[in-house]
Amino acid sequence: MICKILKPALVLLALLAAFPAFALETPWSGADHMRAKILSSVQTIGGFESFDAALNIRMDEGWHSYWRTPGDSGLPPRFDWSGSENIESVSVLYPTPQRFDEYGLYTFGYAGDAVFPLQVNLKEPGKAAKLALALETMVCKDICIPQSLALSLDIPGGAGEDSGAAAQIDYAARQIPVAGDTKDLAVTTVVASADYLVISARGVDDAQGADVFVELQDDGNTIGLTAKPEIEITDANQKTAIFKIAKPQDIENLSAFLQGKELVITLVNGHDAVEKRLQF
Repeated sequence: MICKILKPALVLLALLAAFPAFALETPWSGADHMRAKILSSVQTIGGFESFDAALNIRMDEGWHSYWRTPGDSGLPPRFDWSGSENIESVSVLYPTPQRFDEYGLYTFGYAGDAVFPLQVNLKEPGKAAKLALALETMVCKDICIPQSLALSLDIPGGAGEDSGAAAQIDYAARQIPVAGDTKDLAVTTVVASADYLVISARGVDDAQGADVFVELQDDGNTIGLTAKPEIEITDANQKTAIFKIAKPQDIENLSAFLQGKELVITLVNGHDAVEKRLQF
């Protein structure tokens, strides 16, 4: 009789051990051809001074949105967190973008699912918080449609427990381009002529799975060098490659134009990516 009473309890404990804590997240909020939700890595705030979260954007098949530097057309996403409560700041991390050819124009962005890790700093640890986002973005296929979404997630004070979404958010954070060089992937040299920017790289073994995105500031605006790079694998054994990017048509001398500017170079090889900043 005692065994019959204990068995259901043991089964319940096994089920609780098998499944993680419930994920703390908003419902999906939909717009034309896309929807989004916010996930939190913590179920309750506790004594945390900061915590991780993520914004998951999902596009309909064939549609795409844009990176922080959209390229030849499109608009970057705009994140307004001013409606949040007990939130000091929110830093948005951008996943590695894809290159799209829009009728001869090259743009940078995301198709399918894109997960943006968020680093959230609190004003007062231990107190409940609200993460509220007004998102302005754009999705494109044959036409481009501006999108506006409002998302809000309440996070109780509590004891400081992890959410079931913590592993998913941690995985998304590991997909962000690594700052600087790694042992497996690196930008080794960057030189410019009047007509081309030439980037040498280590760790690139397949031109089909490689790309490079170059950003810089010009008169206070972030612009990208959007021409599709010519890629040459110079040594297959050493995995070295050269990326040759043609200058924009409206720039007469690329080398002169780049002098004194900081470049942000995102080098991609398959699923790996690094982001390197350098003063030209």
